[in-house]
Order: sequence, then structure tokens, then C-alpha cells
Amino acid sequence: MVEADARTLSRQQLEEHARALKTVLQVAEVVNQAQTLPDLIERVVDAIVEFTRFPCCGLFRLNAAGTHLDMIAWRNISEEVLKAAKVMPMEGSLTGHAIRTGVVVTTTDLTKDARLEPGTQAALTKEGYVEAASVPLLYQDKALGSINLIYHTRNPLTQNERDTLLTIGRTVATPMANLIALDERRKLEEQARRNEQLEQLGILAGGIAHDFNNLLTAVLGNLSVAQLLLQRQGPTDRVLQILAESDKASHRAADLVRQLLTFSKGGTPLLRPTAQLGELVRDCAEFSVHGSKIRLELQVAEQLYPVAIDASQIAQTIQNLVINAVQASAAGAKIQVIVENAQQPPPVTPPAERWVHIVVADQGCGIPPENLPHIFDPYFTTKPGGSGIGLPTVRSIIQRHQGHLEVNSVPGKGTRFDLFLRAQTELPHALPIEVDTAAAPARGGLALVLDDEPNVRNVAKRMLKLENYAVTEVATGEEAVAACNQAVAAGNPFDLVVLDLTIAGGLGGKEAMAAIRAILPNVTALVSSGYSNDEAMAHYEACFFDAVLQKPYTYRELSSAIGEALQHRARAQQRATSDSG
Repeated sequence: MVEADARTLSRQQLEEHARALKTVLQVAEVVNQAQTLPDLIERVVDAIVEFTRFPCCGLFRLNAAGTHLDMIAWRNISEEVLKAAKVMPMEGSLTGHAIRTGVVVTTTDLTKDARLEPGTQAALTKEGYVEAASVPLLYQDKALGSINLIYHTRNPLTQNERDTLLTIGRTVATPMANLIALDERRKLEEQARRNEQLEQLGILAGGIAHDFNNLLTAVLGNLSVAQLLLQRQGPTDRVLQILAESDKASHRAADLVRQLLTFSKGGTPLLRPTAQLGELVRDCAEFSVHGSKIRLELQVAEQLYPVAIDASQIAQTIQNLVINAVQASAAGAKIQVIVENAQQPPPVTPPAERWVHIVVADQGCGIPPENLPHIFDPYFTTKPGGSGIGLPTVRSIIQRHQGHLEVNSVPGKGTRFDLFLRAQTELPHALPIEVDTAAAPARGGLALVLDDEPNVRNVAKRMLKLENYAVTEVATGEEAVAACNQAVAAGNPFDLVVLDLTIAGGLGGKEAMAAIRAILPNVTALVSSGYSNDEAMAHYEACFFDAVLQKPYTYRELSSAIGEALQHRARAQQRATSDSG
């Protein structure tokens, strides 16, 4: 605003200056409350409409190259005008002239003003606008954009109004420049974070390839030798030893896959309620220190709260932590493992009233402060021969159980991990119950296997034959449903179905099972998958299955899953009979 000696101004001029000052202060108060750039932009156009006499306005931002302006917010502008004026060139435009000169530029007859872009001029004329003004947004002589005002009446701006609008433009430009800088800094930080993630992914991929190549070399090499020895010598103890080594390497490969799944999109825990967490932790801790010279101090409280857990994942967690503690400790050192009901709940969302607290603490070398932030990064390790996926696996498992994990370490004194698992209010009815074994269906009969991988179908068929099943193989869910219909029509319904979840280009196991259960209400059903991020693995009962068979699996695991499924089906039939009675 133009400076003037108040003693020389008339009452009308003083009032005009007061209104201008009030307008600037009102706009400043509103825009300075903005926390983000989008919020600021919306506040600016709202303030212009509310505190000035210009109801139709648009806020433009100058692009990085300085060649054109983009309208990023507007009020009371028609679709036609918006379409014509959404992008404004710097050269040959009223707005560009305002930004270059740093002053408010107006037109008293936009129908004839050559500084308006023709398309914009035609749209404004059609809508009945006759005057326009462009207010530059300048911060320390740097152009950020403009506020453009359009109005229907011929009402030229006074010098005081021009000064007021220019002051408003500078008032807006200051927080706008700060928020633009903050936004650009956040983008740079995000890009740096993504680059770091890509670097970690590269390390992870390299580690996976290295580990799998070693494991596959053991499997393929041993199998090729065993095949040659069988051809030359027949079955011998040497062949059996080689096959046993292949089997061991295969299990290590399967364990590696399961660990990788726990910090990928898969690995959803298969939660089962249990009151035996203390026994599980005890067994895992004792097994993990077996053969070492470490003293294990176990404190397992009585009457622990029940928890819903994936027992294999929690077992893996305890083993990883205890093995880490053993490797960090000198011979004769003590490792403490505590399982208790939590006295103080952890600060997590969503909160829970009851928790079970697990502590794994050692007296070892500790973790250097510079390494502590990275111990959960995949494939980060300082141990010779270490894989670097043990602690990332632990963190992912606890996160997927909606639990909480804390770590504290002092170099030279030891490391302590605190795990918190959400407790159940009470043991659900889904806990195993006594079943009349005489009522459980006998093994054997007709089985259907759905899998789009022929090798998997072949091995499942061989295993099921050992369980006295005659097997029908299909590659898609559509074929599975059709086979069930045909079997019922022929009077030979299937007793067991084993369905893979993910079928390339066809109906998957979950969808097929819904149809199959309608055809065969009492069929025993296993859901099988190589990963467990589908709800049918974590909540198999809700998807009409009786048990889960996680890939890769052995004959013993298949047999165990069939037994569990038969028991589940027997309980379901007992409940159905009880309800109908």
C-alpha cells in the first residue's frame, strides 16, 4: 500500500486505508494457518472471495521452466472458462506481463485487449466478463505464479486497491515459497528413501540368489549322483545317504522361502488359539541352545493369557532370537528367556487390555550404536556366514501378529529383545475339542487334486496313493467343479479335495471350493498354496475348507493335514447333527 502522512488524508482516505489493512491482515491470518501446500492454495482462493470484492478468481503456479502457468485452484469459474484458461502461456499474456513487471496488471475491456490469449478471451467474453486483473505472486523477486481476478462490471481498480492486491500477493507468496521448498525437500527425501529401498532390494535379491544357488546345487547335484548310482549299483546305503542330504537341503530351501515370505507381501500368519505359549517358547529356547556352552535361564509364568498365534512363525521367532543370543555370547554366559503376562501394555495402536510379554536377553557383545538402526534391514549382517534375514523375519512376524517389538543393546554388556503378543479375552470355541474317533471318516477313497503345475499334481498323486486314495487330477477350478458334478452323477463322489489357491488364467481354489461345497456338502477339503497372503489360508474355515496345506510339503505334512481335516469335518458333522436334533 502507498505510504502517506495520516495528517494529510481525508476521512474517506483513512477509512479506505483501514479497510485495505484489515483485508491484508485477514488474508494473512487465514493463509498462515496452512500446514501443507494444497491447504494453502485452497485457503488463498477462499480468502480472496471472502475478504475482497472479487468473487471470481483463479490461482496460477508458474512451471519450473518458466514457460507457462497452470491454474491449480479457482472459485466461481465456469467449466468453459476453466477449460480455456487452465494453462496460461507466459509470453503474450496479461498474466505473463504482470509477473515480468512485478505489478498488478489490469484490462478495462478484455474483449479488445490483445494481451489475452485468444481462446481465453473468447470464453471470458461469452460469459459476459469485461474486466480482469492479474496479481503477481513474488517472493524475494522470484516469481511463483499469480492470482487472476475477473469481473462483469466496469469498475477500474484504484491505486489503493492495486497496492492492497500486490501486498496480498506478497503475503501469500511467503508461506507458498516455504511450503514449495518443504514439498520439494520431502520429494527429495522420498526419492532418497526409494533409492535406498532399491539398493536393499538389490542386496536382498543377490542374497536370495546366492543362498538358493547353493541349496539347489546340493539338491540337484546329489540327485544326479543318486540317479547314476542307482543305475550302476542299485539301492545302497550310499544312495540313501545322498538322498537324505538332498532332503535336508530341500528343507533348508523351504525354510528360506518361509522366512522371505514373512517380510514380503505373503506370510500372513495362520492364527490358532492356544494356551500353551509357554511350552512352545520353552521347547524352542532349549532346542536352540542345545550343543552350546551357554546357560539358559527360563522363567515361564503359570496361567499365561491365551493367545492366537501361528505356532510355526512364533517358534521361528524364538529360535532366531535365541540363536542370535548364543552367537553373541561367550562360553559359559547366560541367556535369559522370560514369558509372562505383561504388567505394562506397550504403546501401540490399536490398543489391547491384555498382553503376553516375552523377553530374550543375553550378556554378549552387544550391538554397536551405528548398527542398531539397521538390524532389521534384509540381508544386513556383521556375522561371517550370516544370512541377514533372521531379525527382519522376527520383526515381520510380530508385526503380522499385531504385536510389538523392542530392542535395547549396550556394547560389551548385552542385548535384550522384548516381544508383546496380544492376549485373547478367553479361549475361543475353535480350540481342538474331543472327537469321537469312531465317527471320523476313514482314510482312503476318491480324491481330487487341483493344481496348474503338473509336477505338483504328480507328487501329490503319489503321496495320496500312499494314503489309499484314487486320484483325479485337474488344472483349473472350472475343471474341478465339472469333475465333482460328474462324480456325483456317476454315484462315486469324491471323499477328499486338495485345491491350490492361485490358478493362472482360471478359477482358483477359493472360488471353486464355494461351488464344490454346494455339490459335496460333506467332502473333506484342503487348501494349498505357496504363500499365505490370501484370506483362504488365514481364515480357511470361512472359505469352506477343513485344513491348510502349506507348500512346499512333505508326505508327512500332507498326511498330518489330512488327519486334521478329517477331524475338523467330523466335528462339523457332529455339530450339524446336534443342531438338527
